[in-house]
Amino acid sequence: MKDIPVHERPRERIINSGVSSLNNSELLSAIIGFGSGDEGVTELSNRILSKYSLERLARASVGELNEIFGISDAKACRIVAAMELGRRAATPKFGKRMTLDNSSDVAGIVVPEMRNLNKEILRGIYLDSKKHIIKNEVISVGGLNTNNTHPRDIFGPAVRESAAAVIVVHNHPSGDPTPSKGDIDATKKIVRVGKILGIDLLDHLIIGKNGYVSLREEGFL
Repeated sequence: MKDIPVHERPRERIINSGVSSLNNSELLSAIIGFGSGDEGVTELSNRILSKYSLERLARASVGELNEIFGISDAKACRIVAAMELGRRAATPKFGKRMTLDNSSDVAGIVVPEMRNLNKEILRGIYLDSKKHIIKNEVISVGGLNTNNTHPRDIFGPAVRESAAAVIVVHNHPSGDPTPSKGDIDATKKIVRVGKILGIDLLDHLIIGKNGYVSLREEGFL
């Protein structure tokens, strides 16, 4: 950073011109702070972004950044923390009085958080009779098609919270939200169990990198 004129350094430009004036490499340089050895922070930032897109960087762990780019825990933690803070800022918060009327309402809440996850997460959104959110929680890591997920894991919270309905959401880390046969079969099983319990499955959303699929809109519910 010392070889960059003071007025052109990322932090000074943020102060003087605003954060929107910086490109991605400059923003990353401001987060990392300084280089190491013979590599300046600008070179390090450019090297990271030449291999990883922002979406890929958002999924990276501290250990991965250590291994791939040879950077310290401190620098890696700054990057991971900044990415997580941005993800949280982009994710609307669930309010107990929020009403979910359609798949786009659900997607607007869950897509920012789930589209870049590198693990498959199964989430349940529990609603009262007026479609107000009662509870939103992660049910399992691994999605619907793993042996550790059972309809009781989905409907257990619904019974405890006296929910009238549930919306199931999971992501495809591959980025493609197209439902698999396993997704469809599992959804039909959830519907059957819900009918026995008197709790409706309103929808099942599969989240991909650039979009989502609603199994209700696709005719599987």
